[in-house]
Amino acid sequence: METNRKREIRKCSRRNRNKRRRYNDSKQSMNHYKKLSILELAIQKKVQYNSTKNGIYRIKKNKKKNKRTIRVFDTIPIIEEHKEKRIKKENVEEIKKEDFTKLKQERERKRNIIKKRNL
Repeated sequence: METNRKREIRKCSRRNRNKRRRYNDSKQSMNHYKKLSILELAIQKKVQYNSTKNGIYRIKKNKKKNKRTIRVFDTIPIIEEHKEKRIKKENVEEIKKEDFTKLKQERERKRNIIKKRNL
């Protein structure tokens, strides 16, 4: 009985030790991330990042739930490349609008022709 009891105590302490170790590791890693800017980490390809209008988000994966991604916001000025991409997108939208206006005009013409025929 005593040996079993000792074993149980040892197991618990080992579990707690591991918990403590994990907790400390995660704390240290967070401090490391705080010291290095996310941009630098992204350049080193150590961190997945997502760029938006406001800045860059770090995508953090949850080990237990692989599907979820936590976004940690960091105020970093946006990289020039992303700005260029955004400008390109705006140009595309303008072109689409022009095409749409042309289509509308054509539809109106066709409708008018049909109306004239009916009259």
